[in-house]
Amino acid sequence: MATSDMSDGKTPAGEDPCDALDRQIGFACPEALKGVPVPAAPPDPSVGAPRSAAVTDAPPPLVEPPLPEAAPADPPTAAPVAVKTVAALTAALQTVAAASGARAPAPLTRSSDVLADTPDGIRAVTLYALILFAVPTLGVSAIVGILAVMGRDPPADPLAASHFVFQKRTLWGAAIAAVAGIILIVVNLGVFVLFLAALWTLLRGVFGVIRLRAGHALADPLTLLI
Repeated sequence: MATSDMSDGKTPAGEDPCDALDRQIGFACPEALKGVPVPAAPPDPSVGAPRSAAVTDAPPPLVEPPLPEAAPADPPTAAPVAVKTVAALTAALQTVAAASGARAPAPLTRSSDVLADTPDGIRAVTLYALILFAVPTLGVSAIVGILAVMGRDPPADPLAASHFVFQKRTLWGAAIAAVAGIILIVVNLGVFVLFLAALWTLLRGVFGVIRLRAGHALADPLTLLI
């Protein structure tokens, strides 16, 4: 019997001694394991698998989102200002004066066409023409202008009165300067004085015409400057 043979320590005929030893001790002896291939371990599915797109090597930098830009504030708009023309202001003053029984103020400015239709306007234009022609006529037109203003009072209209006073001082100043220049010829200063008098007369005449055509009175008709 095989059992009696094992108990006797004898190996049955034809059996490998290592196999008999395995049956006796319950495990394989080193000699029996020689030449037996070791089964390979199953591969780890996590090794060599491609990384997910959500997994990164390093955490993304912490960048604060930009704050929304504040909308530019609308510039403050100025409140509309009521613009009153000189004519409207003059009309209002005249209405108040008429209601109170006082004398209505004269217009601050007037159109040159309206002024030219009045006798004062025609006289003012004529005097400026005599002043401007004083140099080409060698003072003849200035003498005529002096005779026209001599002994005459200024007009009642403030605008025409300011030009009348300005023209009268221009004519008399040109006449006095011309006489002084003629006297100073003997000392070689007369030509220079006559030149300055002619230039001064022309400039004042041109300035007065410009103001008259614009319908403006002269702020200081008594001045000897322009």
